[in-house]
Amino acid sequence: MLIGILLGWLTCFPSSHADSALARPEPGTGDLIPRIWIAGEAPRLTVILVVGNDSKEASQLEATARLGLKAYPGSTLEIHTTEGGSLRINELTQQTGGVRGPLRAFPGINCPDLVPYKVTEEEHGPFAGSFTQHIDVFGIGVYGTKSVPQDKLVHAAAILAQWLDDDGDGLPDAPEVAHALAVRRAFMGMTRTERERNRRNPFEAAHRAGFHLGQDLYASETNPKGEFDAALEECLHLVQMGWAFAWPETYGPWKGTSLSDCLDRARGGFFTEIPDEVPEGAWYHYDDETCEYDCMAVEYCYFALTTLLGGQLGRAEEISNEWECTTPEEVRLRDPWIVKLLTSQERRLPRVLPDGQYLPALALGAKR
Repeated sequence: MLIGILLGWLTCFPSSHADSALARPEPGTGDLIPRIWIAGEAPRLTVILVVGNDSKEASQLEATARLGLKAYPGSTLEIHTTEGGSLRINELTQQTGGVRGPLRAFPGINCPDLVPYKVTEEEHGPFAGSFTQHIDVFGIGVYGTKSVPQDKLVHAAAILAQWLDDDGDGLPDAPEVAHALAVRRAFMGMTRTERERNRRNPFEAAHRAGFHLGQDLYASETNPKGEFDAALEECLHLVQMGWAFAWPETYGPWKGTSLSDCLDRARGGFFTEIPDEVPEGAWYHYDDETCEYDCMAVEYCYFALTTLLGGQLGRAEEISNEWECTTPEEVRLRDPWIVKLLTSQERRLPRVLPDGQYLPALALGAKR
């Protein structure tokens, strides 16, 4: 099995990540040995490998890093002891405005590399009839038709990866969620437009073959300039299915779960159909007649989490007919019950809003 370096979407973290715990750990502590830190922007990177005493793991990590950096001309690899690494990381933090790390190495993990690969009938079965490109995200297939631009497919895969791994260390934050999706052969399917999806129905063969846990997404609505990125919502909906399978009594979108209790409170009561009038005091009133109770729960959870993470700021005019909270402060004030559920210490749910800049960077992986 080839142990390779997986250099994925190598760009700088935006300011929202710079404030995260991942961006500000104390360098030089013993539990960071051997560890990788990265400064700069692709393709010119400065990679710092912090090692302690000579070890087999450190040697393997160095060899792998050098191999991977061949794809990034002008980049440099620096190897430091714990003390020297601490000084160098602090120096680069001042010079470049930030250092990403520590990016932990996990041998044997198939960390997403965010590179589209060709779909073949041998490997992908019924998907080969309609889809031509594919990215694997922790065992979840992200498929695109021929008309989907590669950058759109990569962006969607990055968003999905961040919903599952928001600390960017190359491992799912809640492994049971990723596992629940992977063993059920969950997938994302991208067409260029809604029209292509309706005209070609690219999911038909996969559905017939037993692939029922899928979520569609259109390239036209993915990372559009100046508009809301629908990949945030659609990728999260797939991840929410994983929550329901991993923790059904808590996040199941059906009556009798902790999530449904919050839903009924936010809607002003338990309704299997859309009420004629919005109950007084309700702050969630989705009125799509095709959206049944489980669908209502999924949409509600999406609104609550993305609002809490700052994803609905400035969208009051667009979403007020469905959801009345658009700031983290509003959702904390009006719906402390769902906030408690989404920030529970017992579960590791996303804590950072995805931005498409997934950076597991130099995590070791067993690339298939």
